Amino acid sequence: MKTIIFSIGAIGRLFYRKFKNNKTYNIIGFIDNNPKLDGTTYDNKPIYLVENINDIDFDKILIGGVHYESMYNQLKELGIDDEKIEMIEDDQITYSDDIRSKDVDKIVKTFCDVMEKEKIRYYLIASSLLCLLRGDDLSKVSDVDIMLDSKEDVKKAYDIFKKYETELKIDVNYYPVENTTSFLEKGDPSFVTISSKNDPTISEPAVIDLNIIFKSDNHRFYRLGDKYIYFDKSYFEKVIYLDYKDFKIPAPLEYDKYLSETYGKDYIVPPKRWSHSRDMNLCTEEELLKIIK
Repeated sequence: MKTIIFSIGAIGRLFYRKFKNNKTYNIIGFIDNNPKLDGTTYDNKPIYLVENINDIDFDKILIGGVHYESMYNQLKELGIDDEKIEMIEDDQITYSDDIRSKDVDKIVKTFCDVMEKEKIRYYLIASSLLCLLRGDDLSKVSDVDIMLDSKEDVKKAYDIFKKYETELKIDVNYYPVENTTSFLEKGDPSFVTISSKNDPTISEPAVIDLNIIFKSDNHRFYRLGDKYIYFDKSYFEKVIYLDYKDFKIPAPLEYDKYLSETYGKDYIVPPKRWSHSRDMNLCTEEELLKIIK
């Protein structure tokens, strides 16, 4: 079958590695919403804008990951039949392999050692924390989510690790805020990534994603795309060090309450299919400002 993969991001690259040698799927290219990628290639496969999907001769589109709902809805709006859309379930999705497992462990342990030395508070959150608690390898998810207490701490971490790029053979990238918000000025860090230099056609690079937790009198909150998710401030006031392989990683002391509100009380059991938009208590900036005032 002539097959298109939706997204050239981590999930799309995963599907490519998973199915590129599969006799059922003849992968002919990718679709993506980033106009800068239109007309470019990935491993000699063309990348098209999603809106141009009807100009392509194909049999199947592979979708999946936390954004599967928005992918599906976008395809339906473009008139794509259900029979052409194939959903890859969450239990088939893992970024882990021997190469990546070693690289993730190495980069995370190095990060923890440096942050402890510099006395910068940090803690594991989201799906990465779920991995640790479920006894999974941190390489299973696309990136290791780390929260820092302020934009100043994120900038400091960026400056520190930028100096080590050559020595540690890593890439350190700063993603500035494009438009001023109620909490960040234009040019402030939206987030920072620290990643290994793997060839993603073979193994997904190990990635640490540094994010900011914002504070109000009674709440703590952080950004997820253009939305926010918020919690009682007590969940993040202290940290607890959890065992992971041969080292320890800090997490919010009240991680059970935090994860229960985010993923449900049965968060230890992985769901068959999970979605940001459906399963998280997300709100807009305007809605958040009314909550935290």
